[in-house]
Amino acid sequence: MRAESDYLAFNPFDGDRDVSIECRKVEIVTTRKAHWCAASTLAPPNYSEHNIEAGSRAWKESAKVEGRFGSCYCCLPCLDRLIEMNK
Repeated sequence: MRAESDYLAFNPFDGDRDVSIECRKVEIVTTRKAHWCAASTLAPPNYSEHNIEAGSRAWKESAKVEGRFGSCYCCLPCLDRLIEMNK
């Protein structure tokens, strides 16, 4: 596991978006319910879509995208793999 600041400084979707994003907020949270891991499809070689279990620490991004508010979650193990891939 890395320091929270390492996860917050990394953007798994950097360069992948061609939409307008406003009011972006990124934080490390403890999930209250299960969420789909948005990074699971980006983190080969151990690719497997999965959910983040309730009570887990996760990277959360909230933003207004194309005029609609939403959020996504990424588990920290997937972020670890992505950070290593992008070194």
